[in-house]
Amino acid sequence: MFKYLFSIIVYLALAVLIGSVVFFGAGVASLLFQPDFLPSRTMAGMINSAILGRLGRIEIVAEVLLVGGTLFMAARYRHWLNWGALIIAVGMLATTAYTSARLYPRMDDLRVAIGDFDHMPTEKAELKAEFDRGHRLYSNLEKGVLLGAVLVLILHTTALVRRTELHARRYALLEGEVRRLRGEGRTPPRATAAQEKKAGESVEPEVLPNGAARETVAKKAVATE
Repeated sequence: MFKYLFSIIVYLALAVLIGSVVFFGAGVASLLFQPDFLPSRTMAGMINSAILGRLGRIEIVAEVLLVGGTLFMAARYRHWLNWGALIIAVGMLATTAYTSARLYPRMDDLRVAIGDFDHMPTEKAELKAEFDRGHRLYSNLEKGVLLGAVLVLILHTTALVRRTELHARRYALLEGEVRRLRGEGRTPPRATAAQEKKAGESVEPEVLPNGAARETVAKKAVATE
């Protein structure tokens, strides 16, 4: 069960991250700023800003878990798919750290300084222009985080399926070797604890009903021919 723990963590972090970003964009922000939904755009902006602050904290927690999970998988399996997922996850965390620690506080300060978005004084036009630039940048960065999460999902799942198919092929070959040995009247050799541990570091073999590790069986069978 432990070997699947970090895959579960990765998928859980991705579910929270993708779900929260998509729901905020499609179900919150688009609704708040609909005409006549709230009494004023100023109120909509205030509510939106409060939600953004919490969204940023949720993203940070999910991305920390994502980096931890992908780091473990990359260190364990050392495949380019896992390393690619790790690099993207680190980039996502760095992006969210920037938006949460620098960009969002600046936009919130500008929102407070502007005050009324429904009847904006002309002297605050420059602040509004800076706010709009920050809003566009924030939206683009969030889209990048969402795209990164989808890429990590694809890479991680591809790596997982690849390992599963590889283990299945090895299982079939080794199981066939055991049957051949038994058909010739030869008993498959039993693996020692050290041999099972060494084999488990590479392909994580399961143990046959007679106690022999598949990888060890194949190696010894070849040696006896």
